[in-house]
Amino acid sequence: MFSSRSGSIIITSLQNIIKNEGFRGLYRGLSPTILALLPNWAVSTTFCISFHKISAQYPQRAYLGVKSYMTWEFKF
Repeated sequence: MFSSRSGSIIITSLQNIIKNEGFRGLYRGLSPTILALLPNWAVSTTFCISFHKISAQYPQRAYLGVKSYMTWEFKF
């Protein structure tokens, strides 16, 4: 059932999807994933744009430091 070669399960699965459902079968489920990620992308983009505007106002003082345990610290 399972081959000992690395990656053969993935290749076999992709071949089965293309054979049974066609090339479009590979993209099934992509739309819901993109719709779920849109709010995340919007927040990230808004944060980056805002941070760049703030750092442009205070070029010598604004920085984003990453401390231990991935906590964010803002200093102005």
